[in-house]
Amino acid sequence: MVQSKEIPNLSLLILCMERKDRCSPLHRLMLGLLLIFAGGNAIAADYYWVGGTGNWSQLSHWATTSGGSTFHTAVPTAVDNIIFDGNSFNGPSQTLTFDLNVTATNMTFTGVTNNPTFAVGTRTVTLSGNYSHVSGALDWTHTNTLSIGGNVLLNNSAA
Repeated sequence: MVQSKEIPNLSLLILCMERKDRCSPLHRLMLGLLLIFAGGNAIAADYYWVGGTGNWSQLSHWATTSGGSTFHTAVPTAVDNIIFDGNSFNGPSQTLTFDLNVTATNMTFTGVTNNPTFAVGTRTVTLSGNYSHVSGALDWTHTNTLSIGGNVLLNNSAA
């Protein structure tokens, strides 16, 4: 699922910057600030963990699809969705080490197999959206904060 925020129509800004005689200084300032704060397209992407054991910062684990071999070029950000599923951990006793603080929108666990360990340690995990653990068993080891701004769904069928 990819969502995007629309950016303002930049043609007015370009016209205003090119033809300064057509726009007041206040108008140019307001349009300039709008461009700065809009920051371009803010696109939410789905990030699928693949390949078993690894560090959060390793891009070779963040696929664009479940079990996929096309990888994202950056770690998940605050607007992204993080998904763990049956293709995330391919063997027993695998560990995802949180070597960065994590901020994302949603985190979903569906069909996670092999009982992986999530070694969060002293890192923080902040979700502005939902935490959904539909099925599969895993172990969280942490000494810091898991902050969830949305709903928490726990329906672990592998109890």
